Amino acid sequence: MISSKKKLVALIALVLLLACVVGGWYYSNAKKVVASGEKESWVKPFTYGYRVEQYRFYPRIKLAFWADDRMRFTYESQWLDIASVVEERWLPKNRAIYLNLNINVYDSDGIRVYPAKILYDYYRGEIYASSGLAMWRAYMSEDIRSEKYKLMTEDEFQQILSRLSE
Repeated sequence: MISSKKKLVALIALVLLLACVVGGWYYSNAKKVVASGEKESWVKPFTYGYRVEQYRFYPRIKLAFWADDRMRFTYESQWLDIASVVEERWLPKNRAIYLNLNINVYDSDGIRVYPAKILYDYYRGEIYASSGLAMWRAYMSEDIRSEKYKLMTEDEFQQILSRLSE
């Protein structure tokens, strides 16, 4: 028969193990909302919006653009966090959301801040980004430095922003 002292030790060990599991889960999943917005379509109750989240305990961000249950575009990346939200605004007729963020990048050189301008057009389902960060772009070949594969310039981004702001 097991003594009550051994049962107590086993119970304490079990409680500590459970606390470690719950603490580990919380540590890896705790986030705070940095920016978010939601709009309602003229086709009620259809809603759409965006959410920018920052993980609390380590550098990781999550951006999500969604439209009801039909569409969810999510970008998640490690070694980044949001330094600041410079601007967030809906464009006319709530067609698109414009986000201007400063993003901290953690690498072997330390922490560097990169501006990232993101525009998501809900009507066309298109996303545009102007940033020195790779973000959701993939480097497909050594031709990345050629004109054909160059990153979107600030001028190109501003032209699209102006067109959608009319």
